[in-house]
Amino acid sequence: MNKYLIILSFASLTLGFSQSNQVTFSHQDSDTPSGYITNNTTGISLAIRYDSDKGAGTSTMVRGVWKSSGGPSDDTDSEYSTLFNLTWNTQHGNSSGSSQFYSGEALTGETHVVNISASQLNAAISSNTSGRLFIHVKHGSTYDDDGYTGIGMDSQTETGGGATHSYLVIDKSGPTLGNIKGFKNPSSATEVSYFSSGSVSTSSMYINLYKIKFTVGSEDIAYGFIKWENISGGSTVNHNSGGSTVTLGSYTYAANVFSGKSSANNTYTYETDPSLVHGATYKVILGVMDDRKNANTYTYNNVTYYSTANSDKATVTNVTGVDGNYALGQSVNLTVTFDRIVDYSGTPQLTVNPSSAYAVNVASGDQTLQLVFPYTVQSGHSSTDLAYQATNSLSAGTYIRDLAGNDVNLTLATPGAAKSLSGNQTITVDGAAPVQGQVAAVVTTGGNVVANYWNNTNTGLSVTVPLPDDASLLSGGDVQLQAESNNTWRDLGAASNITAVNTDKVVTASASGTSDTDVEELGGGASVADNDVIEVRASFRMLQITVQLGPRALQH
Repeated sequence: MNKYLIILSFASLTLGFSQSNQVTFSHQDSDTPSGYITNNTTGISLAIRYDSDKGAGTSTMVRGVWKSSGGPSDDTDSEYSTLFNLTWNTQHGNSSGSSQFYSGEALTGETHVVNISASQLNAAISSNTSGRLFIHVKHGSTYDDDGYTGIGMDSQTETGGGATHSYLVIDKSGPTLGNIKGFKNPSSATEVSYFSSGSVSTSSMYINLYKIKFTVGSEDIAYGFIKWENISGGSTVNHNSGGSTVTLGSYTYAANVFSGKSSANNTYTYETDPSLVHGATYKVILGVMDDRKNANTYTYNNVTYYSTANSDKATVTNVTGVDGNYALGQSVNLTVTFDRIVDYSGTPQLTVNPSSAYAVNVASGDQTLQLVFPYTVQSGHSSTDLAYQATNSLSAGTYIRDLAGNDVNLTLATPGAAKSLSGNQTITVDGAAPVQGQVAAVVTTGGNVVANYWNNTNTGLSVTVPLPDDASLLSGGDVQLQAESNNTWRDLGAASNITAVNTDKVVTASASGTSDTDVEELGGGASVADNDVIEVRASFRMLQITVQLGPRALQH
């Protein structure tokens, strides 16, 4: 009987072991302050030291529970509902590997080190950003109630059910910024919202003032930085000094960067001059941090800075058109090119001088490099080399500005000089009224020729046009036949150049073959019908002046 009593007593000691075991907690990273779980926490290590022998079959495990406040009511599995899955190192050749329990043997004084990963911590707290995480080590059916040390686990405790419960404070939300804005327009008073993007190539914004306006979120700022990272045309500028500093990742945060601008729920304007370079493009990064090293960064790509200085204004680099002779009613686009993208409001105008000043309204080009002014030849206009009137012939309407809001320099090159309209192009215009004349004869050719009739055997027309004694016709003049069979006048064949005046000129046209410019296609692409009457006339184009002569009828 006594023998069996001794064996039972020994077993009782084994099952009841561990109430005085030591557990030392530590963070796996260097950025988490003692007593906390933060955004930077990569995991927690537990060094479990056995103060008495542990026989095989008695399981060691680590359990936890999240509470928004207060603590567990008792040290039971129903309260400590999370059972961590850990990797247990070998003791005496026995290892449970990656599991929830260690069931092997351990001797007095031996230490088991296990790690709780960040992902398991997040699962245990259900991704909450605040509250408390209570952690307990359990041996067999017994929870350790004392002997917890390291990272504040000995000082952060709650009592419940006669047990002591140790915890870490959860703080995973850093300071935030909202309504981040820059400034633009000539007075630097208009706010423009910064926006976030992962692609430098698809995002852009323009500012003409370095100041940044922002609203602090629900948490005060302890440290911060502003970085203007050069993309092109400038150099990188860091505002990350003053007072104590904290380095996290690749950024250094300083206590004084947001000094006086750190209180939660307030709006401030950051006014420290980074000496930005005119025309340079930056990536703007703002970083804010709390005392637990929880940080948030805000990145804005492709921020281009244009200075408000007069010497830095956008300028006109070229004024162009399309060479040619333009008659009354014909149009040519005049294009003003700037050295950077512009936008406009109202009706900018370009004043040309075809005999007298004539203002041409802008038609397109907002938020591009080029504004387009379509000029249409008016009655009485005449010029052998169209030019704008003067260096101040470009007017802004309401405004023409670069995308940062700076008014552009409207000065044009001197007329006739390089980069001017007349220096670049030869545009001849003539808006004189047409001179009336006569078509002397219209004769069908080919096949069965019947006077004053067109039939399906004819292959063309021969039209005699008397040319007046006008020497100006010899300077680029030509004759264009026109005809109609259904109340619509169309060009008939190609224009014929005038080589002599005060004589008759014979102009010919084909029966068919080229869209609706031949006799059979005068119906707008459809063949003319029986009994249609075809009227033929001639137009003199001299310096692109159209002269319409009296028509002659031809029966089909």
